Amino acid sequence: MHMLKVLMLKLNYQSHIHLFRQGIRIKYKYKDYELFFINTGVPHAVIFVDNLENIPVEELGRYIIYHDKFKPAGTNVNFVKIIDEKEIAIRTYERGAEAETLSCGTGSAASAIISSFVRNMQEPTIVRTRGGDKLKVYLSPLYLEGKVMQIFKGEFLI
Repeated sequence: MHMLKVLMLKLNYQSHIHLFRQGIRIKYKYKDYELFFINTGVPHAVIFVDNLENIPVEELGRYIIYHDKFKPAGTNVNFVKIIDEKEIAIRTYERGAEAETLSCGTGSAASAIISSFVRNMQEPTIVRTRGGDKLKVYLSPLYLEGKVMQIFKGEFLI
């Protein structure tokens, strides 16, 4: 297995704070949620939670993705648990897939950026995905680093 570091965006997140929104409030089933929003090439809403296993990702994610506050394009939804000052764990509900996915690069980046703004995370942030990947997210410029492996090889003729 090899490591790969990918430039996600030529973005210095501190000079692009206008891409970040905070204080978004949504009520769902008698519970209030505070959301944060950033577009890392794809729109992402981030919700901090205490326990990733008890959050209804499919149900709540489906409710949020096309909520009035994110119209017309909608948004992916990342549920984030802070592990320590350098590490977070996430679960992602993606629009288009209309389901929870096991890993999302733009969601990992969005979660790391917002965790840095809101919770003063140290760089690089380690992001644990639902699929078990551990990714490193560097913020300025925005890089994503993780293990890669070849899963397919093929040819096509034109």
